Amino acid sequence: MKASKTFNFSDSKKEYVIELRKQRKFPWWIFLFLLLLIFLIPVDRTTQVKALDKRNNAEISEAQIKINYTFNEKTAELSGKTGQDGITEFILDRYPLYRVLFGKTEGQIKIVGEHSEYLPVSADNTIKEALSKTKLLYFEKPGKDLRIVTIDSLTGELLSDIEVTLEYSGYTDKKTTQASGIADFKEVVLKPGNELVIRARNEKYENVRKKISIKVAGEPKVDTLKMLSIDKGGMKGDRGEVNVNLKWESTDDLDIMMVTPCKDTVFFKKRELICKGFTGKLDLDANAESSTLLSSPQENIFWDTAPDGEYKILLLFYKRNKLRKVPYTITLIIDDKKQIFTGKIKTLQKPQVINEFTFGQLP
Repeated sequence: MKASKTFNFSDSKKEYVIELRKQRKFPWWIFLFLLLLIFLIPVDRTTQVKALDKRNNAEISEAQIKINYTFNEKTAELSGKTGQDGITEFILDRYPLYRVLFGKTEGQIKIVGEHSEYLPVSADNTIKEALSKTKLLYFEKPGKDLRIVTIDSLTGELLSDIEVTLEYSGYTDKKTTQASGIADFKEVVLKPGNELVIRARNEKYENVRKKISIKVAGEPKVDTLKMLSIDKGGMKGDRGEVNVNLKWESTDDLDIMMVTPCKDTVFFKKRELICKGFTGKLDLDANAESSTLLSSPQENIFWDTAPDGEYKILLLFYKRNKLRKVPYTITLIIDDKKQIFTGKIKTLQKPQVINEFTFGQLP
């Protein structure tokens, strides 16, 4: 490197030398070479496919995804499986960066998805769309249509405005019957070993709960629910796996009680409790207040899902308002099976054991 100028100067004691040099410039050809190298770096052109359940948008793992594509005059076929997040990624090709930035993205891609529990699904896209965002594949489970007919159990009349609910395989579907008494459900997936729970509700009629164990895929196609009017003796309150309903004909205050497998008691002072993770409820409590006395009262306890174990049904004559001996009817319903207990109670403030039973435990 050459000096452009040199200056000498001194003072009385020292002499100084200042040398000016010309600054070296970085060679331009090195920049050009590095830029060329960057543009020649290979870049993967990738696309993602995500498999989702059409009913609830849940990610589907282990779905087999195949793609056929034509990309810049190149035709190929790839396959892969989705992970726990429902996503699988494909490398369509590898191009230098300059082609990625300045080249044309042309071609078509066909995506086909398969899964053992779902119907096959396919979709078409342009390569440009496939590269720019994740392609969502919505899978549907195979199913059959199911028709529920609701009728009055005494008159045979078709019932409208009945809320019908289906519960199966983790899904819940709800319809309201039309004037024809019919609620139609589309593509209901019923497999052998599944349980189908059908519920029918209306404030004027006894609630119905029916459980069906599926033995053949797709059954049943049609089911009829007979509903008893409350005015004609129907039971009030909700229904579950285990239910107990109390009826009597006086303004006296009776109380139904249920001892659970956890040795706790569902009754008017503890209307809701949890046992083994399941909830029992007293959803009807009658004649507790003198201002709201009924001449045909009912009380009801139910477990939507009941814990296994020993249960005990108790009846308490809490307060006498009219009769010395009060006739009663207690109905125990376990799934679709009913057991009826009748009698008269006269002793105040002392719970009377009506029944003891075991639920859900194998012999």
